[in-house]
Amino acid sequence: MSKKILEPQTCMLCQNTYEGMRSTFWGQGVGETREHTHIAYQSGAKAGDIIEGSEFVFDICPTCFIHQIIPWFASQGIQPRIRALDPWDFGFV
Repeated sequence: MSKKILEPQTCMLCQNTYEGMRSTFWGQGVGETREHTHIAYQSGAKAGDIIEGSEFVFDICPTCFIHQIIPWFASQGIQPRIRALDPWDFGFV
């Protein structure tokens, strides 16, 4: 399996730029530490063999996600669901 190297990302809130191997993994990590953020909306339709769709993606670094996005949701009365990490999905295995 080959790895796809992507362009560096810039957080849309703080404008810091991060190198990464996956579009939503930020930083290079230390040892086995990884941080992953993903805020997106996808919409698509299929008619026969024709598939059309689009995705709206916000590139937000983990620091801004924790210190700006989560507090904003909390101010709207929304609390996140917290679930156990699946090491297979997160790329540790």
